[in-house]
Amino acid sequence: MNMAERRRLLAGGLVFLALLVYVILDFRVTTDISRFLPDGEDGALSALSREIAESELSRTMILAIEAEDTQSAIRASRGFENRLRADPRVASAISFLEGGPTEGIERALFELYEPRRLSFLGGNESEARARLEDDGLRAAAGELKEALGGPLSMLVSRVAPRDPFLTIPSLLERLERSRASDLRVIDGRFIAADGRTAVLFLGTRASAMDARAQAPLLAGIDDAFEALAKDFGAPLRLDQSGVNRFATWAATAIEADVKRVGLVSSVVLCTLLLLLFRSLRFVGLASIPVVAGVVAGSAAVLAVFGRLHGITLAFGASLIGVSIDYVVHLYCHYTIVRPEGGPRASLHAILRPLATGAATTLAGFAALSFSSLVGLREVACFAVAGILSAFLSTVLFLPSLIPPRIEEVPARSRLVGWIEDAFSALLAHRRALVVIPGLAMAVVLCVLPGARWNSDLSSLNRMDPELLAEDERVQTKVARFEQMRFVVALGDDEAHALDTNDLVEARLHEAIEAGELTTQRSLSPLLPGPRRQRAIARIARGDPSLPERLRRVFGEAGFAAGAFDPFIASLEEPLPEPLRFDDLLRSPAGGLVRSFRVELGERVGFITFLHGVRDAAAIEARLADLPGAFFLRQSDLFDSAQREYQRSTVELLGWGLLAVLGLLALRYREPRRTLVSLVPSVLAAGLTVSILTLAGRGL
Repeated sequence: MNMAERRRLLAGGLVFLALLVYVILDFRVTTDISRFLPDGEDGALSALSREIAESELSRTMILAIEAEDTQSAIRASRGFENRLRADPRVASAISFLEGGPTEGIERALFELYEPRRLSFLGGNESEARARLEDDGLRAAAGELKEALGGPLSMLVSRVAPRDPFLTIPSLLERLERSRASDLRVIDGRFIAADGRTAVLFLGTRASAMDARAQAPLLAGIDDAFEALAKDFGAPLRLDQSGVNRFATWAATAIEADVKRVGLVSSVVLCTLLLLLFRSLRFVGLASIPVVAGVVAGSAAVLAVFGRLHGITLAFGASLIGVSIDYVVHLYCHYTIVRPEGGPRASLHAILRPLATGAATTLAGFAALSFSSLVGLREVACFAVAGILSAFLSTVLFLPSLIPPRIEEVPARSRLVGWIEDAFSALLAHRRALVVIPGLAMAVVLCVLPGARWNSDLSSLNRMDPELLAEDERVQTKVARFEQMRFVVALGDDEAHALDTNDLVEARLHEAIEAGELTTQRSLSPLLPGPRRQRAIARIARGDPSLPERLRRVFGEAGFAAGAFDPFIASLEEPLPEPLRFDDLLRSPAGGLVRSFRVELGERVGFITFLHGVRDAAAIEARLADLPGAFFLRQSDLFDSAQREYQRSTVELLGWGLLAVLGLLALRYREPRRTLVSLVPSVLAAGLTVSILTLAGRGL
């Protein structure tokens, strides 16, 4: 080995170490299936779906502790929360943990809403006007008299002089209903409808798809419950629901698959190399292009996309089969032909076919980089960087490391002899050469027409049935609203988005009346847009007859004269600024509203949750002419993405095949040799699809 070769090896080693350190420090795996959603057609919906997958909504876990009775559930809930907060793995990873309403929530909300009560006289302008008509005033007087005779009479008597319409108590009732579940609050803890299941809500700081960050948190939750159950003295059962559990399980399963495939492949390859070359050095050298390819591919994806998808990582394990071909070709030529110039002469002799093979492989994968699917572009990035690195490692480094003397191995000699005899026999019976491709062609022609597409994108991710069953138990007890269908109101800023959200709420109310939908959970009743807040407040302040009519109607109902002078006086007070989302978020009610908001770049969105969708097409039609309103159906979006994935993959593979054909034509400059080089790979692909079809697998 001369000085130039040593320098080349040193430089290559330093580059490899730098890439390896980068991969280790920045290694992140995601199983987010939304990375296989298209960026083109329906790109806005796809981007919105990806944003929701990263939002606080998907970062929220539901923990349900089932006990023997209500009091046991309450005690277990408090003990579990205390243990979770005491565990550093949990405490450092969560943004919130709520086992019951935040202390002081009613007072904080009163302070927010009371100065703005005129803005909440009705759900919309029509309702507000109706409440201020004489009939509406009579109804309000009757409701007030009834409330003064009820269990909350002391509270009502305090707020009524400034709020005869009981706007604030009504808002508190709306807030209670906005929990979107069958939960009750008993002794300050959330209790499910069965009366013996306590519920806690936990939000994570990291993305639900970040398996590395989620694994310690999930372990901390399990350990905290195990310790609680051990000391509790009565049976307890913990059920959990959260996107992070599925993502972590999938990442763990993928890593196990990668390790298994890599281990089996490595053992088989090492065994064959030892049998044929009887040299541990040869085995070690063969791993250089493989490892270099996997590390370079991982580094390229992390640098471009920020994280590795599990499917890409699993694909990386299969890169071993491609990368090892370059080494095997070099080893075989060197050990069988034994050129006088040593390994470097062998490389020179086979460099053109090696380069042709690498170029055609790169061309096929490079075509995928033009896909509208982020996931396919990620696979293309990994493959191109990995294969190029494996090829360059073979060409630049291996000839310098292969030993100059090679021992004769009987097993290798016998194998070479058998192969030579087989080729001689085939050359003597050239017509027999068509038998194998002919049989393959027959199978492909018979079976391939029956191949079917699999339109279910979720099939790319396996799910643990036990996790699914546990998640279903939690959702049945806690959440009444759908997880895969909702409406999003988008705007250029918060005010615009809230105004759009008000229009969405009205359209969905029409859908409920038409029987297309059972119910909705919208932020609009608690936080209308600033336009609506101002408009409703002006209705009350702009009616000069209201003070006199209110005194007369409420006096006829038996209320003392002057009882509501504070309300009448407030009509002349300056209007406060409209209530904003951040006002609610910073208040003790933040936990009830934080899941409504999402951001899409510089745009803001508010989600409306749906329950009992009976006619999705009709709901979508109601929203069609409303700018910024999107009826997001995740399952339909995923199915559409799968069809786009299939269409674009076939199209790009076709372009890739043309690129390969062009490279082969440039290499051989003869149609017959070009086709002979291409047909076997095409037949192999067709035969693979045929085998999958016979096995009942969709594509």
